[in-house]
Amino acid sequence: MIAQAIECHGRIDILLANAGIYVPGDIVDNDPADWDQMISLNVNSVFRSVRAVLSGMSERRSGDIIVTSSISGHQALHWEPVYSASKHAIEALSNALRYELYPFGIHTILIQPGYIVTNIQSTAMDLAQTYQEKFKTGPYAKIYASYLGNATSTRARSKTTPEDCARIMLKAIEAPRPKARYDVTPLATFAKLAKWALTDSAADRMIRRRYGIKREN
Repeated sequence: MIAQAIECHGRIDILLANAGIYVPGDIVDNDPADWDQMISLNVNSVFRSVRAVLSGMSERRSGDIIVTSSISGHQALHWEPVYSASKHAIEALSNALRYELYPFGIHTILIQPGYIVTNIQSTAMDLAQTYQEKFKTGPYAKIYASYLGNATSTRARSKTTPEDCARIMLKAIEAPRPKARYDVTPLATFAKLAKWALTDSAADRMIRRRYGIKREN
């Protein structure tokens, strides 16, 4: 696809790596095949896409590489450990690319949304059909129920749309000196500040209280 775009237009000035997939479930429930699928799409495809455009951008000494991360890149959660791992990997990759590509005038920019209602949520539940019985009767059933309730209510309150996210991306593209990261939702901004202000222990207590995670006897 990238080769066809270059053949048609002569060059690629902007790469937007936005594809992502999410299969819910804890480590003990997620099938290794789902791990492979999420890492392949969420991380490996970004790596390959970046490599495919770098030659031309480096020669021209210009270009924008924009990667969509997530609030999960700041705060890993139960129920989505593999997705969180993929987004932490994207954060690390983008951080390294900023240094690597600086000499060539190429900008590496992270877009960091929180909850935005898209089809990723419904697709995730479709992909997790094989886990439905574990969600209801397994050892993590209470945690799953709490997470689903909280996530559903949080998304319902979210007023941020995909169009809002697109406007942030356009702002980054048009900026002569773009920031390294752009938050899209208030929740993403809060997560970043909380990560900076709280110790790991304090953050863990906050998450446990929110989702009703208790140590069993």
